[in-house]
Amino acid sequence: MIDSTIVTIVLDGVVLALTFSFVLLLIWHNLSKRHIALLVTLLALVVAWNLGSIITKLADQFALGSTIVSAAAVVHDAGFAASSVAFYAFASSLTGTRAAPLLRAAWLGIGAVVIARLMFSPLVLVESGQTTAQLSPLPMLLFFAYSMFGVYQLFANRRKLTSPTILSGAALFVVGQGLTFANPALGIVTISTNLCSGGLLLMTIGVIRREIIRPLAEREQQIAALHSLSKEIAGQPQLDEVLGQIALQATNWIGGDAAGVFLRDDDQLYLAATYNLPSSYRGLKMSIDNGVCGQTVRSEKAQLIENYGRDWRFEPDLPLADRAFGSFTAVPLTYQGSVAGVLFVVSGHQGRMFRSDDVFRLELLAPQAAVAIAYSALLDQQQRLLRQIEANSAQLESLLLSTENPVIAVDRRLNVLFANPAALNLLDVEQDTDVSRIRIPAQYFPPSLKALARDLQLFKVHEYEIGLDSVTYQCHVARLGKIRHEGWVAVMHDVSRLKELDRMKGEMIRMVSHDLKNPLMGAMLNVDLLRTREDAALNDSLDALDRQLDRMDRIIRGVLDLERIRTGRLQRLPHEVYPIVTKVIQDLDRTRLDKGVSITNAVDPALILEVDGDQFERALSNLVENAIKFSEQGSRVTVESEVRESDRQIAIHVKDTGIGIPAEIQSQVFDRFFRGRQRGFEHVSGSGLGLALVKAIMELHTGAVSLKSVEGQGSCFTLLFGMTESARLTSSEQSGRALGPPETRD
Repeated sequence: MIDSTIVTIVLDGVVLALTFSFVLLLIWHNLSKRHIALLVTLLALVVAWNLGSIITKLADQFALGSTIVSAAAVVHDAGFAASSVAFYAFASSLTGTRAAPLLRAAWLGIGAVVIARLMFSPLVLVESGQTTAQLSPLPMLLFFAYSMFGVYQLFANRRKLTSPTILSGAALFVVGQGLTFANPALGIVTISTNLCSGGLLLMTIGVIRREIIRPLAEREQQIAALHSLSKEIAGQPQLDEVLGQIALQATNWIGGDAAGVFLRDDDQLYLAATYNLPSSYRGLKMSIDNGVCGQTVRSEKAQLIENYGRDWRFEPDLPLADRAFGSFTAVPLTYQGSVAGVLFVVSGHQGRMFRSDDVFRLELLAPQAAVAIAYSALLDQQQRLLRQIEANSAQLESLLLSTENPVIAVDRRLNVLFANPAALNLLDVEQDTDVSRIRIPAQYFPPSLKALARDLQLFKVHEYEIGLDSVTYQCHVARLGKIRHEGWVAVMHDVSRLKELDRMKGEMIRMVSHDLKNPLMGAMLNVDLLRTREDAALNDSLDALDRQLDRMDRIIRGVLDLERIRTGRLQRLPHEVYPIVTKVIQDLDRTRLDKGVSITNAVDPALILEVDGDQFERALSNLVENAIKFSEQGSRVTVESEVRESDRQIAIHVKDTGIGIPAEIQSQVFDRFFRGRQRGFEHVSGSGLGLALVKAIMELHTGAVSLKSVEGQGSCFTLLFGMTESARLTSSEQSGRALGPPETRD
């Protein structure tokens, strides 16, 4: 029997060595997987079992002592029992069934077997002159039952296993273990370890095919499927159909039975697409606080549930999911850092059990689904924008075609881009004429191209008037295009009737003002003649009458000045600002002294503005006089300048530390005849035309006037002029004046 023993030992060694090399490959691939770690443990225990068997077989040939034989028997029994338990744990891990309670009891049993073997003599039989280790029947049969349970689990869940090689190896392993209980006289006990080693080798090969070879072979199919899916997304604009294809592809990829896609809507998920699930589930809504899919959204990580009914104890994702679903996996659909939905795949109770590799495959599909969702959202947004643009375009076209005001748009080369029917009639062109062939006559252009460029730069619009065949048009010109300057658009308003009404109003104002002024001057002259009498009471009455007549005179002069400024023309020439401010302060010296107010001229002496000198002086005088009137004794008034290079503007500020203007009336202070009554200053007289006159002067200069005021702290009026070549800061040598501290008059 020495020859057969040697052959058996050598065969065991070769098979175990080959198995060990394959297991090393699995360890290198991924030892963190539980079934691979259990396979390594099973190999170590089978080696221990075979080692005990080999030592007992060689006991007679090498005259080994009883102590060695007893130790070998302990290793033999412990290896057999432990390998049975490890095989059961390995099968449970592959099929996803729970085995923790039985495994704990098994390991306690193995400890009991080892202790019993150490305390009692090992059972060693001598058959035909050969010593053989014989298993203790009752406890070893109990452990053998673990192997039988393991084979049953693998067979019952063979669809999950999807590996005939592993199932064949498990069957061979259990047959080999069963032969150890046979009668040694039959001569087949010696090959039991060979069968177990062969079974272990087959199981290792099956695991390698499952974990390494098959995923590598499927890479090309996955790439082809991704390519096909990308083409499907590009060629199919309907989101529900694209998501349905993704659900189908996901099911086929990982061998599932059904799949679906949840889309996120704020704090809810709704089922947008399904494959092999009831059609009534479509549109089903679920809170993101519920289900595995909700957990996927909250954690933004993929989820894997080996057995849904057993492992998930919370709200189910779909009706009857806890009864019908086996393995379940879900991956988030992330786009631009936020989860837009969830892709999930399920298998039935007898279906395939998903692994981490399957989750990885789904994560390859997830970006495609996220792109499809984003693409569909962008397409929907584009369609909405197109419909909105078409509607707005139709409304604008209807408005432009129906308006009686001529509207003309030209490009930067003055080629006509658009002309409404009113503009075509004005140009005496047929309605069906190609507008690109129209040339704008010279009389339609602004009289000053320089003013046009300046106003478009500062105010974004330029206004001018033209007369065509006794009809006066007011033209509003603006740039065409906000981002890129593409041309200009002009809207022409017929203001002939308004001009005539304005002329008649002006004539009436001048007539009434002159008719009032002549008798008013006569009344004032007679008041002066009556003052020659020495009558105190009469003089008091005359003083009161004189004040009222003077007030009427100021009102009439203000109305005439306002009308003259509105209808007059400016003589804009370069003027030094500093001397004008000095003259204004000197003219108001008496008023300033009566109020006890100090005035500072802080204007830069080198500042030059292109203005009408008289009108500019009048505007400054009105602002400074107002500041003095509404300031208490000891207050300060400051006139200063500011050059704003960023927007090419020059500002003249008139600041005071007076009583300020309440916020509720600040928007009305530039209206004609408006006088705000402020507590403590009710006695201050005025026509209500001073600030209106300032506004008219600034509009005539194509400038602006603004106000900032805080009640109780003071006010600041600002005159804003566009910076031109003549409006600038000169050097001290050019102005002929050395720059010094501001001039103050106390």
